[in-house]
Amino acid sequence: MVVRYILAVSVLLQFTAAFLALKLIRVTGKRAAWILIAAAILLMAVRRSITLYRLASGHVLLQPDPTAELVALVISVLMVAGIAKISSLFLSIKQSEEALRESEEKFRGLAEKSPNMIFINMKGRIVYANEACQEILGYRREEFYSPDFNFLSLIAPECADLVKANFERHAKGREVPPVEYTLITKEGKRIVGLHTTKLIRYEGESAVLGIIADITERKRAEEELRRVNRGLKMLSAFNQTLVRTMDEPSLLRNTCRVIVEVGGYRFAWIGFAESDEEKTVRPVAQAGYEKGYLDTVHIVWSDTEQGRGPTGTAIRTGKSIVCKKMLTDPRYSPWRSEASERGYASSIALPLIARDQTLGALNVYAREPDAFDSEEVKLLVELADDLAYGIMALRTRAEHERSEKALKTAWQELKSLDELKSNIITNVGHELRTPLTIANSALELASDEEDPKEKNMLLKMAENALSRQNIVVENLI
Repeated sequence: MVVRYILAVSVLLQFTAAFLALKLIRVTGKRAAWILIAAAILLMAVRRSITLYRLASGHVLLQPDPTAELVALVISVLMVAGIAKISSLFLSIKQSEEALRESEEKFRGLAEKSPNMIFINMKGRIVYANEACQEILGYRREEFYSPDFNFLSLIAPECADLVKANFERHAKGREVPPVEYTLITKEGKRIVGLHTTKLIRYEGESAVLGIIADITERKRAEEELRRVNRGLKMLSAFNQTLVRTMDEPSLLRNTCRVIVEVGGYRFAWIGFAESDEEKTVRPVAQAGYEKGYLDTVHIVWSDTEQGRGPTGTAIRTGKSIVCKKMLTDPRYSPWRSEASERGYASSIALPLIARDQTLGALNVYAREPDAFDSEEVKLLVELADDLAYGIMALRTRAEHERSEKALKTAWQELKSLDELKSNIITNVGHELRTPLTIANSALELASDEEDPKEKNMLLKMAENALSRQNIVVENLI
């Protein structure tokens, strides 16, 4: 009787185990495996059911061993418990996978809407790139995901070593801080990115999650602010120079020095417009990296090839001329080779105009192409205008000093002439009075003289004195 109950419970448990095995098909998606396992368990249950039927109908020749059937019951219990546990485990895994899938879908949803570039790099290959990567860098996803795509081709050459070093740290399981570097788009445009990376698990493997914020505009604004501040400091230093300098050559030299040392430019020079037949531009002051540049170039302000560059055009037209890229600007072709050798990449020529007269031009050279933005040009124009005013003020002062000196010299000469006149008048008066005195005395003595001989001698003396006076008068006339 006990054996019958054991067999019945064992059969029930085996059918339960087969049912649970079939349910795992939906949980795991492994249809064939669980059907085979369920079939095997069902065959065991069928065999047990046949034994139970024969035992109940009395057709069993050999009675089942109660101990063996009890062990079989325990095995059935363990089978049901194991499959139930496996079912719970697989259900938990499925829930985790669904949660992960939902999380990945949320990540992709957020990543696709993010204005920042987001990518996943696995073993040197890009396996995910969001929409911003396509829009900003200009590549399609298929290009990013291609096995032939080189991630380092996105990096500017000067930043490649830094990026390689960071990925080597990630390969060793180490995190790296955010870093700025320059990327190059498919069209060759350079953008500045703030790159933040983190180690993650992606599809069961180690990978690098990267987020790149395009900070090109921010860096441009910072650079523009830096330039403006530098320009304001330069203008302030120049104003101090303008106030303290007392002669024109020193003003010109110090102006060039301030532009280079405070303004941070490569080279600055000032040229005056000559009125000779060729209309030459004569360099009068310079500062910075020149290395014989002004000796090798010939610049005029006439409407000729040598005069159509920035300097000649600025003097001729009275307008500031900016050369953004010396290497490509056709106006700079006569001087391009010499400028390139000295590291000049862009320049500005500013006319020096005072009292409706163009005195010459102030020329400023920079290391970088397109170095002169609108705000910087305004500051340099103001500086050039103040410089022209200062030049004319110093020339006016010098002219006044020359006039004062000439006036003092004339006054001294006039004073000397006045003294000479007084001396002449005194001497002439003496020369005129002496003959008259002699003549008067001789005539008085002659009037009292009785001796004819003495009287004639005195009259002769008076006559000689009067003749001498006559000669003096004639010389004065």
